[in-house]
Amino acid sequence: MYYLLEVSFCWLSFYALYAIFFKRETFFGGNRIYLLATLFAGLLIPLIEVPIQPVMPEIEAVALEVKDATDHSLSEVYMLSQKTISVANDAFNFDVKQILWGIYLFGVLLSFSRFLIGIAQIKNLYSSATITKKEGYTLVETKLPHIPFSFFNYLFFYTDTTYNTVEKEQILRHELAHIEGGHSWDVVFFELLKMFFWFNPLIYFYKSALRDVHEFLADASVLTQASKQEYGRLLIAQSSSRIKIALANNFNYSQLQKRIEMMTINKSSDIAYLKYILSIPLSILLFLCLAQAELFAQEQGSFSETTSLIKRPDGKTIIMTTLTDDKKDAQGNIIYKKPQVPATFGDCQSLETVYQQQACSYKYSQTYMLEKLKTPSIAQAKGIKGIVLVEFEIDKNGKVRNTQVVKKIGGGCEEEVVRVLTSMPQWTPAKQDGKNVVSHKVLSIEFPLKESRLQQVKALPKQPAKSEQKTPWAIGCDSGDHGQNWLCTINQLVEKFSPLISYPLEAQKVGMWGSVSLKFEIDEKGNTTDVKVGMSSCELCHEDALSIGNNYKDKWLPKTVNGKSVKSSINIPLSYVPKLGQKVPGLADTYIITDKMPHPVDCTETSWKRSERHCTYNSWLSYLSKNLKYPTKAKNNRTEGMAVINTIIDEQGNITNAKIIQNPGNGTGEEALRLVKQLPKWVGGKHQGKPVKVMYNFRVPFKL
Repeated sequence: MYYLLEVSFCWLSFYALYAIFFKRETFFGGNRIYLLATLFAGLLIPLIEVPIQPVMPEIEAVALEVKDATDHSLSEVYMLSQKTISVANDAFNFDVKQILWGIYLFGVLLSFSRFLIGIAQIKNLYSSATITKKEGYTLVETKLPHIPFSFFNYLFFYTDTTYNTVEKEQILRHELAHIEGGHSWDVVFFELLKMFFWFNPLIYFYKSALRDVHEFLADASVLTQASKQEYGRLLIAQSSSRIKIALANNFNYSQLQKRIEMMTINKSSDIAYLKYILSIPLSILLFLCLAQAELFAQEQGSFSETTSLIKRPDGKTIIMTTLTDDKKDAQGNIIYKKPQVPATFGDCQSLETVYQQQACSYKYSQTYMLEKLKTPSIAQAKGIKGIVLVEFEIDKNGKVRNTQVVKKIGGGCEEEVVRVLTSMPQWTPAKQDGKNVVSHKVLSIEFPLKESRLQQVKALPKQPAKSEQKTPWAIGCDSGDHGQNWLCTINQLVEKFSPLISYPLEAQKVGMWGSVSLKFEIDEKGNTTDVKVGMSSCELCHEDALSIGNNYKDKWLPKTVNGKSVKSSINIPLSYVPKLGQKVPGLADTYIITDKMPHPVDCTETSWKRSERHCTYNSWLSYLSKNLKYPTKAKNNRTEGMAVINTIIDEQGNITNAKIIQNPGNGTGEEALRLVKQLPKWVGGKHQGKPVKVMYNFRVPFKL
């Protein structure tokens, strides 16, 4: 999609330069070369990749509200390493992308049909004609009325005409100029290109301009042997057309006025050739602009995401999603950063702590949205229910921009949320080192809208009581606000656990990697007890994670409520990730992780705000929601869990060697295997620019 937009931008720039500076010049051969060259350049420039090291923007944490969280025993923070799909309760979501693709393919089919009709017209004329071989061309004399035209080396001429000898000679000279110039190649090329860019008006402007140039070149050839007055009278006589052939170089195809005007205009001076030099800086400028756009895409696509369930002070459970930049140190370890002062809404920036400011901003931003939103009539009529998620930016001036719908439910609900969101008053922008910076947030709105929900939000306190904010911290991490204390705690845990993590060989052999969340109970005295594995994306790493957890004996500052110490629990994520370029043990030609991982074809050209990894994840979830069939036996036995299918994706993107390596049972593993085997071909992985095999695991969650 973005490739097509970038191509259009290039073509528009090049064509504007042509229309302003070159169109009135008599350098017809030069104009033909310019039009063809810039058409190719427009196709190629967006494909050129520039290895630029991006400077990452600062990103802040955002909160998404979730209704009826299923696990109310979760206390404080629960790291999520995966999402689940409830097949039984999935609502039908009309896929707009499929509609657009359908319209596009219909246009391609229609254009292809017109191309075939043009070929058939020419073939029909040829089959009933008298064929005479001439020097350098073939004369096709037909009995069906049509304008004289040429198609490659064939010159079609209607025999029943009233042309005199001189006029016939001028017409033949005109068409021979088309043949000798190879103009039919240009015409066919444009027709083929038009099949795929039929929706783009610029391709028609280009085509019209090149047709004009063809006619000017042919006219100039005739005028070397004929007078302008004599030839002009012939053009006027030919202005009433008979049958036109779409693929042919027709005599009198262009507008008569243009051709006569170009015949009488003074010849351009040689110095005017210097105008073509303007195309060089324009090409460089387009190249740099699109390289910068690619850089922006890399920046936006490099965000890593950590998702947590958080209990708000009012007892509600929310999802906390932290988007961070992927800066790396010399050892390749990711360093997560976010703005020191997050963006706030309303008069919340004056509150004492970041935690209070964010709780206050949540109250007022949700109140604004719920007061302004209206449930669309289509959604009401169809009874559409669900949550709309919209990602957006708050720029350095506090304005909402770059809204993007992350989760749709249809019925006009997404459009309504975006409408109200973009009309929001200014926020107080996020700050980093005292300077305003761009920040990112995600808004969650549940439909249908309810007055009770608005009243609940309004009833939230502007400034949560401090006694309700206290959570368990690591020793020495209780001197700042909520966010600072938690960051201090995380840093201590990273320093403590990172040297102890050992990526198991069993996991390496099947290419399994990810995070394992350890759940600790923290009693009133700050002792850690009852270590368990929580959410996980690396089941073969559990043994190592539990070993680390059971040997962890550090004390904590316990959680307090109204000044009293209480029991609580906390989840600590452990990351089991191979080194970049690491290969599967025993398979010298197969990688576990590469710098360019395999991905679906439709994730190759992603939005500037979404990475290929994020697109791949969402594409897989979408595929599951549409195709997964919960086995009857698994339903009857209430079987739930994660099925994992191990594959090798070869250099061409073929998904091979699919096998079950984790099976919840009762047909779930077999269903997961079926889904993976039915996947279309992907784009293969690359490492250091070279296509390689990658071991890839597909995770299929089953949840009733």
